Amino acid sequence: MQPLQPRLIRQTRTQRQLKALEKERAVWLTNLDTGGLFHRIFDYIPGVNFFAKDHLGRTMSTSSGILQRYQMHDEFVMLGLTDFDINPHIMAENYVRDDQRILSGKVKHIERLELWFDRQGLPDWFVVTKLPLLDNRKRPIGIMGVLRRTA
Repeated sequence: MQPLQPRLIRQTRTQRQLKALEKERAVWLTNLDTGGLFHRIFDYIPGVNFFAKDHLGRTMSTSSGILQRYQMHDEFVMLGLTDFDINPHIMAENYVRDDQRILSGKVKHIERLELWFDRQGLPDWFVVTKLPLLDNRKRPIGIMGVLRRTA
């Protein structure tokens, strides 16, 4: 009996086919309900939390795990708050410095160890990964990130 293995597709696609798929994806993306956003999936991945901020550093979207860290029960309570609104100044300065590096294009992503609050409100170390959010012209308009507790 042969073990189960992923089925590898050996089909070669032409550049024309790939361009057509890119166009189909673009149309598909424009039809998505942006109120539902993809961040909700992070509510179901244990230990991984999501956040997104606009170019001014205001919170635009968070997973429920981040809300719990700040004792908030509704995403709209955190909407528009900055790092300085919810964190001690020294922590907020570091978060914002990283965001500015990404928004300026100096770095394409950041992955580092940062001090965050756990669900009990106590400081703890987390691995944070941040990427730019781009507009239709590929210009950075915000930051998205995930955080997960160190092992």
